[in-house]
Amino acid sequence: MTELDIDPLTTIPNINFKPNETEYVAVRQWAKPSFDALTQEVVKAPSALVDGVWTQQWEVVDKYRDFTAADGVVVTKVEQEAAIVASDKVTKAKAAAELSKLTGILILGVLCSATKEDQNGLTAIAMGVTLARMSSTTFPDTVFQFSNGNTLTITDSNFNSIYAAWVPFRQSFFATS
Repeated sequence: MTELDIDPLTTIPNINFKPNETEYVAVRQWAKPSFDALTQEVVKAPSALVDGVWTQQWEVVDKYRDFTAADGVVVTKVEQEAAIVASDKVTKAKAAAELSKLTGILILGVLCSATKEDQNGLTAIAMGVTLARMSSTTFPDTVFQFSNGNTLTITDSNFNSIYAAWVPFRQSFFATS
């Protein structure tokens, strides 16, 4: 055993170190317990003798405590936890929405994503279709690649059904008043 075996984070290596078993003992590392990372944290607790072996112990403690703010207002642990849980729910909902945008909606057998880039591209195609129809010409078949990697051939004849399905899906990600 070397000095590094005792606690490599707080000791200076000394190659001449000879541990004295009455002063130093090996401590078995133990996995940290499970905990709620939003409202709790794990801290080292004093080592304990478990089945004849000194073992690192851990303690789960609350992250938040009541305190008095500079303006004299008492902020409770419950208020802090409620705020962080609410924030986490919003973050998860946003992540789910982003994933849903990328996964997409099934149109003509193709999963079509609905990202900002897809919207920009389909808007450009919509303008092309509109201009072609206004000039009594036919919009040329166009292979459109969505952000999720899937492609769909957009034609003058299928454009209306594609746009009618895709636009409400894309709009579902925007807040309504």
